[in-house]
Amino acid sequence: MNRSTVCLSGDVARTLGISRERVRHLVLLGQLRVLAVTVGGVHLFAGADVERLRKEREARALSRTLGRHADRAAAPRKALT
Repeated sequence: MNRSTVCLSGDVARTLGISRERVRHLVLLGQLRVLAVTVGGVHLFAGADVERLRKEREARALSRTLGRHADRAAAPRKALT
């Protein structure tokens, strides 16, 4: 996604793999800023903000994956008999 683009809530949801309701929730939490609202009430979001959230979500997912692998590596192993 181009950082200078403007996205609709459906575009944001599709990019992040979440529902449009979750997009509204992220706005309420302050994690996603509304760039503008059209006369018709359509919320517009900055592509840079969407890209930042996408990278954060990927990093969080990678961290969880690495954490699981670390837990497995640290677990005691049964001796082969």
